[in-house]
Amino acid sequence: MKKLTVIFTVISLTLAFSVLLSGCLVLPTIPTEPTSPPATEQPPADEPEPVTPSDEPEEPAEPAPIEDITWTLEAYGDRGSLKTVLGGTEITAEFKSAISTVIGSSGCNGYFAGYEIDSDRLTVIPPITATEMACFPPPIMDQEQEYLTILETTETFLIHNEKLIISCSANKEMVFVEKTTEEEIPPIEDIVWQLDAYGDRGSLKDLVEDTKITAELKSAEGQIAGSAGCNSYTVDYEIENNELTVTPPIAATMMLCFPQPVMEQEQEYFELLKAAETFLVHNDKLIISCSDNKEMVFIEEIPSIEDITWELEAYGDVGSLKDLVEDTNITAEFRSPEGRIVGSGGCNTYFVDYEIDNYELTIAPSISTTMMLCFPQPVMEQEQEYFELLKAAETFQVDDDRLIISCSGNRELVFIAP
Repeated sequence: MKKLTVIFTVISLTLAFSVLLSGCLVLPTIPTEPTSPPATEQPPADEPEPVTPSDEPEEPAEPAPIEDITWTLEAYGDRGSLKTVLGGTEITAEFKSAISTVIGSSGCNGYFAGYEIDSDRLTVIPPITATEMACFPPPIMDQEQEYLTILETTETFLIHNEKLIISCSANKEMVFVEKTTEEEIPPIEDIVWQLDAYGDRGSLKDLVEDTKITAELKSAEGQIAGSAGCNSYTVDYEIENNELTVTPPIAATMMLCFPQPVMEQEQEYFELLKAAETFLVHNDKLIISCSDNKEMVFIEEIPSIEDITWELEAYGDVGSLKDLVEDTNITAEFRSPEGRIVGSGGCNTYFVDYEIDNYELTIAPSISTTMMLCFPQPVMEQEQEYFELLKAAETFQVDDDRLIISCSGNRELVFIAP
């Protein structure tokens, strides 16, 4: 009987457990003895997160800056066979960030153009605007044209070994070095400058025929004085580095000149002078940049060699000139009304036509002379040498009352005024 009771009890417990598992019956909770409340669980202390290398690639280094630096061209042309810049010339480029404009000298003329930089890409925006001076010898102009043509085709740049290398289309390249030496600004004061051209940069105009406009920046008075083509004038100025500030009003005489374009030109000149901003001296020319993209180009006033009788002092190869044969006298008078040189060749009198353009002197090829025969023989040989040199004249300068005529073949004639 006891055995059946145990079996019955086991079966009952099994059924109750099955019902509990099926969710149909909740068993009463068996009371337990009270215990002390569990300790409050503290959150775990913050642990530093492990540093793991980023899966993203690092940002590429910024390209070396090329802006607001004056760069000097060292070599240019076909990549792999670059040629150097002509001796005695300088080509520069400065990428001015504030105005997104590259400016500089192309070896003869000043130039400027817009540009854009995107990472290592460089785009120069045509057209390139330049002054319109002519320089000699001709290779200077050829080099300038080649440089400006390549500059318009820029594509990318990099700085390597402190040099700026600009790659251009058609496999061309330009290599610049930073212009580190601070050049002294050429003096422009206490020199009489003569206006050569003026107006909009890139399309300058010549002066009205038979007019002359001058400017002398007198350092002692701090005033510019000169002739505006009709009236004389004065105005105050200040120079700081290459900045030129002209302070109105301009004081001028009150003459009236004809024809009317003379007065209009004078007024234009005064307006440009008041708008002066910066200056530079390039190839012996004073270039004053004005507001609104205007410009004035001056040349140093050329001393007159005309209507003076000059006497030859020495002649021949530069650096080894020879004196005249004893008791001979060779002269030259540049007669402006006729455009003709007349004088003595040491034996015969002669005349020949000439032209002067700035400092350039051109002699007509045929020299007319009398037909005398002089002795001793060196007198005739000297005369022939003189005529040959005169026909080969190229340029002139006046230095300490001496007229020095440079001739082809590195030769010269040196005259003095009696």
